[in-house]
Amino acid sequence: MYEVTLVVDTSIYAAGDLLANSVLIPGTTLSKPLLLQSIVLNDRAGQSAAMSFFLSTALTSHGTINAAPSGTVSAIENDFAWFSIATTDYIDLGDASIAHKSGLGIICPPGPLYVGAINGAGTPTYAASTNLRLRLNLLPL
Repeated sequence: MYEVTLVVDTSIYAAGDLLANSVLIPGTTLSKPLLLQSIVLNDRAGQSAAMSFFLSTALTSHGTINAAPSGTVSAIENDFAWFSIATTDYIDLGDASIAHKSGLGIICPPGPLYVGAINGAGTPTYAASTNLRLRLNLLPL
């Protein structure tokens, strides 16, 4: 299991805003491809927002956090896959929530992997910049 904390803004988001720019998934600098089987998202703020994640082989900017994505053509050249979490993928745990998505079957190329996120249709507000923790079940191929 690989884990990464997404750095988010603490101001209210609008639908379609860049939630978190690309961040390295620690431990993915391997010489073999990996299979992304499933993910778990811990939302420590309990916002349970729909969001889409993009996977990349390079650390690139897709714009300013908490604004409409503004990635350039060259910035997205290393993006190779995406997946989404719906509001119905969460379970409410009171002050926090957790989402699970399985059966992804995304083949990730060798080398470092990065992940970023775009807000869905909701308007979440996070109390701390470290409120979202993503766990990725990556298996060697």
